[in-house]
Amino acid sequence: MSARVFFGLAALGAAAAGAVVFGPAVAPALARAARPAAKTAAKTAAILAERMSEAVAEVIEIVEDAYAEAEAELAEGRTGSARNQGKG
Repeated sequence: MSARVFFGLAALGAAAAGAVVFGPAVAPALARAARPAAKTAAKTAAILAERMSEAVAEVIEIVEDAYAEAEAELAEGRTGSARNQGKG
């Protein structure tokens, strides 16, 4: 085993041991400190979800309008071509 791998594993073991020993004492403080950040992230996610919903609704409206216009033009073209055939 190379020295680099050995020291990497030793550091990982030391970090795990530190987490086991100090985790119960540090976890509540970290949770208290992380709460405002988590709350801000949740608010941001809610705002983004609302804005995305509005944007998607606008795109759907645009697509529906374009589709309705295309259908109207096709229907007009069919009736127009039927009129032209009758005149011929």
